[in-house]
Amino acid sequence: MAQVLPLVDSLAYDAPISLLGGRLTLTLREAGHILGSAIAVLDVQGTHQRKRFVFSGDLGRYNNPVLYDPATIDQADVLLVDSTYGDHNTRLADPETELARAVNEALDRGGVLLIAAFAVGRTQALLYYLKKLLAAGRIPPVPVYVDSPMALRVTDLYPRHPAASRLDHGNVFDFSGFYLVAAVEESKALNQQTSWGIIISASGMCTGGRIVHHLHHRLPRAQDTLLLIGYQAEGTRGRRLQAGDKEIKIFGEMVPVRCHVEHLDGFSAYADRQDLLRWLDQFQPPPQRTFVVHGEPPAAEDLAATLRQRHWPNVAVPEYLESAGLFESL
Repeated sequence: MAQVLPLVDSLAYDAPISLLGGRLTLTLREAGHILGSAIAVLDVQGTHQRKRFVFSGDLGRYNNPVLYDPATIDQADVLLVDSTYGDHNTRLADPETELARAVNEALDRGGVLLIAAFAVGRTQALLYYLKKLLAAGRIPPVPVYVDSPMALRVTDLYPRHPAASRLDHGNVFDFSGFYLVAAVEESKALNQQTSWGIIISASGMCTGGRIVHHLHHRLPRAQDTLLLIGYQAEGTRGRRLQAGDKEIKIFGEMVPVRCHVEHLDGFSAYADRQDLLRWLDQFQPPPQRTFVVHGEPPAAEDLAATLRQRHWPNVAVPEYLESAGLFESL
């Protein structure tokens, strides 16, 4: 790692970089997924012609209050596009109201609200909404604990890079009753909190990190609430909790799930189906070849079928280790 880090350099959005003696030009565009996420645009100059390859990466949502919209790209010869939510929409009509409802109902149960949130992006969006709700009096003045070392480091990046997000300058997440939990001892001490508190911890799919010991402590408590606010991949502990499993294996033992479990999908940082189609509709004409990637099979196949119905040519969902000849005509 010590040898690699000095070789890492940052690139600005919309600033073409010439590589391989001008035969390849790389341009990074705003993806709107997390702070610094990028769409990669590769312009390749061959012997006979020039081709553009676009890699969407993880696309974000439109009208995100924290991050900018995904950049408009209207031309590509070959496109690789994200399909995480390619088969359904997840956007909440009013995310603030839904979050306020979930918080107030959790507090009314007399317990603690535990929120499983990804450290990068999701935690910061959640803090943005909680700050607004507290300021408007839509939720009571309850202590909010962020218990994730990675989330703390990422949260500190936002005020240090104000131009990278929609947020105002300064300490954009700080509010009365907001606590950053750094030390392990402080994290364990949260187990003594029996009511009137919100704990935000990672990982968002409940697979590792400090959220696991909070789950071990909170899942058996009927008065507590677990709120899942992101995509839960197949096979993860978060997906099993979302599906309603009554027992979850943690630290080698089966832990009963007695707490209230709720899932608000609309806080995901991924573009849902309508966002994906909105972004794809900007390509005029459609790319010569499109590869639908980064989605579970039903989501990828559904998005691919929709593009074919819209008369996009050569749309494919590649198999694992499948190769495609893309440079023969260059």
